[in-house]
Amino acid sequence: MKERELLKTSLVTVIVPVFNKDKYITRCLQSIQNQSYTNLEILVIDDGSTDKSVEKNNVNFRKRRAI
Repeated sequence: MKERELLKTSLVTVIVPVFNKDKYITRCLQSIQNQSYTNLEILVIDDGSTDKSVEKNNVNFRKRRAI
């Protein structure tokens, strides 16, 4: 596969660490999803948030897999 084709099809993983940022998580994830490159995997890593960061992620981004 040529390098240019490989760049178009490669899976890009974006890791988003979260700790009590419920005011910003929706905007952050929408921004990532709105990029022109669409072959993305977004991993949201919650570090024990006590606010609604996790709930907002679960409600606003249904196409997800919890690990």
